[in-house]
Amino acid sequence: MGLDMYLNAKRYVSNYSEADAELRGELDKLESLAGMPIKEIVCEAMYWRKANAIHDWFVKNVQNGEDDCGTYYVENKQLQALVDTCKAILADHTLAAELLPTASGFFFGSTDYDDYYYEELEATVDGLEKLLSDENIAKNFYFEYHASW
Repeated sequence: MGLDMYLNAKRYVSNYSEADAELRGELDKLESLAGMPIKEIVCEAMYWRKANAIHDWFVKNVQNGEDDCGTYYVENKQLQALVDTCKAILADHTLAAELLPTASGFFFGSTDYDDYYYEELEATVDGLEKLLSDENIAKNFYFEYHASW
């Protein structure tokens, strides 16, 4: 048990788009195995475990304060704002409690500003920068955040 957090990249696959024709051909093979049409591709873009400060950021900045284990659309500019926040804290650790405070909750993990906290920020910056700079992802996918505990 614990706070598990997912940023998924999703892509709708059209039967009518020339751009999706090659992909559609590959998916048709999978459809014949499953017996159901595949309309969407979902990839786990990022995963965090007990990174409660980052979860709290999503609750406040994406979920309108609702911490309900729901799934929420995340704009690229919101992800960039999270990257910028993490970078500011990594440059000056004294900003951590102000810009990205830890949050307690049911099996949310430590609320200390320790090595784990900063390692999660570094991993967040690395992962999100790769996603946001990839033109294929930016052009073809959208993001959703979901957490459970």
